[in-house]
Amino acid sequence: LHYASILNQAQKYKLRILGLHPSQELVDTVSEFGLAGLPDYVITDVNTKSKAHWERFKQTTQEAMEIKSNNGVGSICDGAIESYIERLYEVQCFREEYMA
Repeated sequence: LHYASILNQAQKYKLRILGLHPSQELVDTVSEFGLAGLPDYVITDVNTKSKAHWERFKQTTQEAMEIKSNNGVGSICDGAIESYIERLYEVQCFREEYMA
């Protein structure tokens, strides 16, 4: 666990640590409606424009999906897969920006 040393120091010095992550409700909203489905007061300007980040995410996700597909999950048309991966990417970027 890469946070262990931080948590140990906080415990030793009785420091309060606050973990920030979006609620499952917000994550579900982005998953279902995309970033456009979020109210402006939650978060704005989530960065989804990093080409290197997108390519790495897309490749990793496609590889994981291919493994599942080869294990009998079935196949989906390419356009549906691309849309699904784009939505997953929005969810990932939302989580990252929310916690940052």
